[in-house]
Amino acid sequence: MSCIGGKTSINYGEFKNKLGNFYPPSKILIVNKFISTLPKVEIFSGFGEIFKFQILQFNIDNIENIFKDVLEIKNKLILDCLKFKASIIEIDEFDTGLRLTLNFGHTFGHAIESLAKYKVPHGIGVVWGLTIANEISFQMGLMTNETKLKIEKHAFKIISIIKWNKEWFNFQELYARIKMDKKNSNVIRMILMDENNKEFILKEVDAEIMINSMEIVNNRLNLI
Repeated sequence: MSCIGGKTSINYGEFKNKLGNFYPPSKILIVNKFISTLPKVEIFSGFGEIFKFQILQFNIDNIENIFKDVLEIKNKLILDCLKFKASIIEIDEFDTGLRLTLNFGHTFGHAIESLAKYKVPHGIGVVWGLTIANEISFQMGLMTNETKLKIEKHAFKIISIIKWNKEWFNFQELYARIKMDKKNSNVIRMILMDENNKEFILKEVDAEIMINSMEIVNNRLNLI
């Protein structure tokens, strides 16, 4: 989905997307024949972004249906996600407000990607990250436990496509990398779901809640 929005970033040192620019594409092609040649893990990684977009649109009750053909992702599903992203980019092209909601799951996803030396594909890292963000949302009273567990159940189908290494879960090191995220300065901020108001918000998060949420989710998903 990164083709929409024109962000062209590169990793710098051990950190994700530290340098970049905005350069919108002149044309976008969706080629199912190409998608079918990808390894299963890469298809699931791409599906991770589709999963994220369903949650951002509060299509939570429809998630069960889109899991029926993960390995045969349809053009319409991809196009619908691109149109949704484009509708946000048209309002906030340069990431100063509404577009920040598209970073849902990325704060933790980027941290685990870099700590794992990119053995965790991006889309899978994002899905792991959004399960942590949901746990934090629940801990902060923004989300019900029922919604959190419903999303997590489906997230695990994507997360479990790779073998997770316990060495990647040094929570203090992950926290250090989160602090280096480009959205953060003196405080840690991330996108959380506010289920009560049906919106996603940029919220300051306490370090203790963050680390505790990572431990809770990883234990629940048997990743550590």
